[in-house]
Amino acid sequence: MQNAKSYFQENSSWSLIDYLKYRENSLDFDDRSREHRAYAKVLENMLQDKSEEWCTKAEVTLKQFESEKSSAAVSAFWDSVYRRRYERDIELLQLKYTKSALMDIMSEMEQIRATVADKSIKTLKHALSGGETSNKQKRQKNGEEEV
Repeated sequence: MQNAKSYFQENSSWSLIDYLKYRENSLDFDDRSREHRAYAKVLENMLQDKSEEWCTKAEVTLKQFESEKSSAAVSAFWDSVYRRRYERDIELLQLKYTKSALMDIMSEMEQIRATVADKSIKTLKHALSGGETSNKQKRQKNGEEEV
């Protein structure tokens, strides 16, 4: 998983926008304030680092952080993240609605099938019993006896 600290270890140049892009596909990628806070916290912890190079680099990057977090690039990044989330949520709602509609259609089809089957059975029973009655009536009219 791509955590905050690994970004700094794996990249030679650091910036908030690159960090956000790095973290974007992580399962624990969250909202703007949490991600910004994690970025700043790792940089602040690096100020205590024994490596002078990392300490200096963290100090410079931390000074740029305030202007970076309100930059157009970072704002555009978050707009696209929220837009994709919104689109995904709409897609999920559409899928739920479609599933619900299909379930309703299947239920109605089952009711229709049951009704048609029931009526077909009644019609067949009636035809069979009516057929015997009409044959009896024909024989009686013709004066035939029942056997």
